[in-house]
Amino acid sequence: MRNLFTGKCEYVLLLLVLSGLAPTAAYSQSLLRDLFRASNQGPLPEPTTTNVPGKTVRIKVGEVEAATWAGRPQWLLDGPVKFGPLHLSGKGNNAEWNVPDVHCLVVENLTQLDDRYSEYDRKDNVAEWETVNYPIVLEFVLPNDQKLYGQTLTADLQLNVKYMGLERIPYEPPRLTEKHQSMTMPVSFKVATAEEAKHYSGVSDSGFIRNLKFYGALLGCFLFLLLIGRLFFGRRR
Repeated sequence: MRNLFTGKCEYVLLLLVLSGLAPTAAYSQSLLRDLFRASNQGPLPEPTTTNVPGKTVRIKVGEVEAATWAGRPQWLLDGPVKFGPLHLSGKGNNAEWNVPDVHCLVVENLTQLDDRYSEYDRKDNVAEWETVNYPIVLEFVLPNDQKLYGQTLTADLQLNVKYMGLERIPYEPPRLTEKHQSMTMPVSFKVATAEEAKHYSGVSDSGFIRNLKFYGALLGCFLFLLLIGRLFFGRRR
């Protein structure tokens, strides 16, 4: 009888320990999932803060609120990008500059939209998709002309995208639908002055430092979780 009572006590204690560890395990699983999604998505592209003639620049022309699958925003270019030529803002100047190698910074290795349902996004039997405002950024080499220093440039843009949009309907699960967005408009941006160009740092302004901080933070979180795992589970061996 005593052994039976002791066995029941041990069983109850085991249940208490497991119930205490369950929230921690669920939180760790959620954190690992978020880390995976962030690493799969990568840092969001950002426009350059200093646009120097003769250097590679990045111009933000818009953004799209796209649903994500495993952290990867679901949006694609729908056709070619038409941008240029560049003109000086204002009247009375007919000079123009061509930019032949313009490309849009899209999600790498994404060839088709994905609308699969993620079991990890199930909460209270309701599918909750995550969305991200993904910036649409054009990258090209600014013409190396001293006339451009300190000027505001304007260029015509024609760009079409398609993406998986999230429609939130009251009292119903969110619904994914394929949407299209057309951008046909003039785009303006400021060119650095000659003085600002002297302090230009190609490494920091190209996003290298930003990417280094992003992946460094992910590595730090992974090492922290590894340390916590060794502290909790290493002592039980």
